[in-house]
Amino acid sequence: ALLMDSPKGLCGILAQREYELLADLLEALSMFQEAAVVKQCMVVALTRTVGKHYKALPELDLFLLRILDMSIPLLDAEFTLYMPVLYKLAIEGGRRVQ
Repeated sequence: ALLMDSPKGLCGILAQREYELLADLLEALSMFQEAAVVKQCMVVALTRTVGKHYKALPELDLFLLRILDMSIPLLDAEFTLYMPVLYKLAIEGGRRVQ
């Protein structure tokens, strides 16, 4: 569903309104991070949701910290897909701080 953004707008809703649900899902998946396919699924989910629809809102700060806690194994597994997501988070967050 996330890969196809079906139903339409699902990725944006998860990134902007249901971010706690997304974080809970990712944390549940992170318990099985020894499997490469799980890391790949987590990175794809973050790329399709946060990577495209993240807005630097104060209420997303705790969500962002939860995501950053999971980042090291994801960077090791899928650097090329995940680094642009982190870059977007840094750029958007930096604009808000200024």
